[in-house]
Amino acid sequence: MPAILKVIDSLLPIVERRGLRLALYPHRNHVTQTTSQVVELCNYYSHPQLGAVFNGYHWYASQEGDLQGRLDAMRPWLMQVTTSGSALSPLGWGDVATMEPPDRGELDNFALLSALSRMGYAGRIGVLGWDYGGDVYLKLQRSLQAMRGIQQRLETHPSWANLPLNR
Repeated sequence: MPAILKVIDSLLPIVERRGLRLALYPHRNHVTQTTSQVVELCNYYSHPQLGAVFNGYHWYASQEGDLQGRLDAMRPWLMQVTTSGSALSPLGWGDVATMEPPDRGELDNFALLSALSRMGYAGRIGVLGWDYGGDVYLKLQRSLQAMRGIQQRLETHPSWANLPLNR
């Protein structure tokens, strides 16, 4: 933690001078590994230009659970969301979980977008890439269609966003 604080301390003056924003990204097996750790750092600094990214894949692979609770904890600092499809598997990244197009695997991206809708999130939602080969263009096209399909279902049936989560 002291090393992380030292780096953030050195970056914040640059962020302030240049009018930038710094978003902490929870990434399994890296410096900030969980959404809980990112929230702790955001709370510690309480800096208007310091925020967080919610990463659906790393949240799922870390098995943090309580999707709505994690998002609610990040809400004051949430700058961006990224996700992918995923299944817990020793064949995946870090021997923990696969990274796939958002309509594949066990990670429920409808639940994620519903939770974001409930909290009024209107920012960007990115889709993670894959390093498993194949036609990248087709995967990106499929991902865009899947995410737009989820968003369209939520617009057509807004009450579906209020369905209880069993996670």
